[in-house]
Amino acid sequence: MAEIALHYFDIHARGECAKMIMRYYGMQFTDHLISGAEWKQQLKPSDFCEFGQLPRLDIDGKQMVQSYAIFRYLCQKHGAYPTDPYQIYLVESLCQLREDIYVSLMPNFYTSNTEGIANWYRDNMPRMLRMIEKRLVENNSGNHFFVGNSVTMADFVMFQFGYDHFLRPNLKDQFEGVLRDNAPNYYQFVLYFKDSNASVRNYLTTRAEKAF
Repeated sequence: MAEIALHYFDIHARGECAKMIMRYYGMQFTDHLISGAEWKQQLKPSDFCEFGQLPRLDIDGKQMVQSYAIFRYLCQKHGAYPTDPYQIYLVESLCQLREDIYVSLMPNFYTSNTEGIANWYRDNMPRMLRMIEKRLVENNSGNHFFVGNSVTMADFVMFQFGYDHFLRPNLKDQFEGVLRDNAPNYYQFVLYFKDSNASVRNYLTTRAEKAF
């Protein structure tokens, strides 16, 4: 069996989501954390990534790039991606919403703009969370899954977002209430998802803290 390896930036939510999917399914992989200097000086000028962007996943004898394509591949391998066209739409639209939030918010994290982060959470996040909450509740009254009756790619993406931006230790004191007060069912979903899988839970309690 070919070795599985994930190459990603230290400050990179997309890499974290791929890791959570693989850990959820008990996949063994090499965790290659890449510094900004290593990327700029050595890897980016080379052909390390086909499209010149991280993360990169080495799996099944192939080198894969583009975050959401990687997520889909991993989820399809494990039956966590729907076949019904409407359910595919539900999954993909949630993932796109999360990406829109990421694109809008992340420049503040990359520049360590704590005031900008706090302002964005105050001015924009409640509306975004209410959108996510509405979608969750529409699926079986918010009973553990965003789409259908089993875990899908949407659950991984929404869990990683909900945990890492509101409940990770270095952000929890400041932002947990934003999630809990604006999206109580989504808040409970994040807690449930974390506790439902021992591998994910253990990873989250032992990984090094990052600011994102």
